[in-house]
Amino acid sequence: MIITDEKLKGSIEDKMAIADSFNLMDDDFFAVVMRDKAACSYTLSRLLDKKLNVIKVDTQYAIRNYNGHSVVLDALAEDDEHKLYNIEVQVKNKDYHPKRVRYYQASLDTLFLEKNQNYKELPELYLIFISATD
Repeated sequence: MIITDEKLKGSIEDKMAIADSFNLMDDDFFAVVMRDKAACSYTLSRLLDKKLNVIKVDTQYAIRNYNGHSVVLDALAEDDEHKLYNIEVQVKNKDYHPKRVRYYQASLDTLFLEKNQNYKELPELYLIFISATD
């Protein structure tokens, strides 16, 4: 295999230095880490101070709204009790967070309540925003 991307060339030490600079506030790194159910379970357990078991997780989960604003969730997880967890990482303070949270919740609720379903059938949902600026 021939490496043609200049960013991928270099010594193992160079690559380790780049990897050492990553943290969960980096969008791409966050997505890779949260894709692992055990890592996601551990992170949620630490954040919520309770033991839970993630059975499904999707990163960069897109909810398309053809009549309005679409959203892409950083991580959407489901635990073994079928509770949902939307974990968002915000590095910049570019949006009004309370309304952003409200819009994300509404988008998820619309997605998980089908026609003729009762509102009590909506799954329990936790929205977790991790912000570097708050």
